[in-house]
Amino acid sequence: MGSEEVLGSSAVIMDPTISPCNGSMVQLMDDGEEGENLSVDLLNDLDLYLEDIKDRLTISRMVSDSVIKGMVCAFEQEAAQKIAQKELELTKLKKRLHLYTVGSDDGSVCSGMRQEQNNRKNELYSDTFVEHDRLQESLGNLKIDVKGQLKKAQERNS
Repeated sequence: MGSEEVLGSSAVIMDPTISPCNGSMVQLMDDGEEGENLSVDLLNDLDLYLEDIKDRLTISRMVSDSVIKGMVCAFEQEAAQKIAQKELELTKLKKRLHLYTVGSDDGSVCSGMRQEQNNRKNELYSDTFVEHDRLQESLGNLKIDVKGQLKKAQERNS
């Protein structure tokens, strides 16, 4: 039967215008159609490659956005805890201040605080008086000693 052989369901034709390309048989044409087919295949491959890059970038952005949202959420929780602690501290300080001030607009000091201030003043005054008494006693003793020394000096000179 010439140059054709039939093997099962496939036929292999031995023709010099047919050459293998990417595992398939491509027929070479003299009028430039092969160049156009290669250009189309190259453009299709490039489009597929760009689509793949686009898909990967989309996934990368989604993962990045998710990580950033998680970090922001963690920072928000940490800030909320710190704010809650500061608010609790502020509440305690307000209660403490309320104990020392009368609940009126004049801001006068309550009697307990006033009593504490008076006690401190009294302690300061009493300490001052005690010190004053010691100094007076010491001066009295010095006067007695000086008078005794003067009498002895006069007796020696006489």
